[in-house]
Amino acid sequence: MNQSELDSKNALYWSEPCGTTRANKMKLNLQKSEDLKIFDEWYFKFYPYLEHYLENTIEINDEVLEIGIGLGSVSRFLATRVKNLDLVDIAPDAIAFTKKRLVDLNNVKYFTESILDFKPSKKYDSIIAIGSLHHTGQLESAITNLEQFLKPGGRILIMVYYAFEPRRLILNPFQCLKNYVQTKNRREPNYIFQEHHEWLRKKADVNSMGEAAPNTAYTSRKFFNHRPQMSYKVQLNNTHRIPFTNGVIGRNFLLKNLSRYIGCDIYAMGTKTL
Repeated sequence: MNQSELDSKNALYWSEPCGTTRANKMKLNLQKSEDLKIFDEWYFKFYPYLEHYLENTIEINDEVLEIGIGLGSVSRFLATRVKNLDLVDIAPDAIAFTKKRLVDLNNVKYFTESILDFKPSKKYDSIIAIGSLHHTGQLESAITNLEQFLKPGGRILIMVYYAFEPRRLILNPFQCLKNYVQTKNRREPNYIFQEHHEWLRKKADVNSMGEAAPNTAYTSRKFFNHRPQMSYKVQLNNTHRIPFTNGVIGRNFLLKNLSRYIGCDIYAMGTKTL
């Protein structure tokens, strides 16, 4: 499909904000502020490292941009800790939902569009993109845009899916091997890989209708090496329960002991050097 078609599919798919399926399993009413607080508490407990990453990216007087807002858990965290926050999401319903839940805050602006088309009127001190850019269909262009939106010395935090995470290695080893070989090509290395198998995309993202995200890309840590005008520190984090172990090797054990080696997500923390 072309980019326009993908943008339309993403706008529809993500109008059920990311996190809704989990909230439904928790039997939460997302129209109630007390239930949203319960979800936020679960969210930062489920991703216990995320608060540390965020706090090391933002400062109190920052002009901040966040891309892909889900149920607004990170958005509320940011808005209560920085000077001004701009939120960009391609899905109108996600924007409407977060606008309603952040109605008590007057330092937030909302933009309903693709980050591939977004044209900010200013540069930002810090930019946050957690789990959104790998769905755009143009991961490299999306990241390049964000880097250009930063002030000199500005900071960026990006989370994208790791191409060689254990679940993908187990469920599709031949594809992973092919992708790994591509990263070693000296003439034309490739570090970004579209996931064409719907059943594998569904393992990463699924809505309440049981549908996979329209587009998902995976990447390598090497993608962040030698980015123009940027200096990145890259870490792996987050894990899934290992398939076929009947829960013997659980997520909490992996998070505490092995996530930096076999994590499923890349966290890239960058600074603009020029």
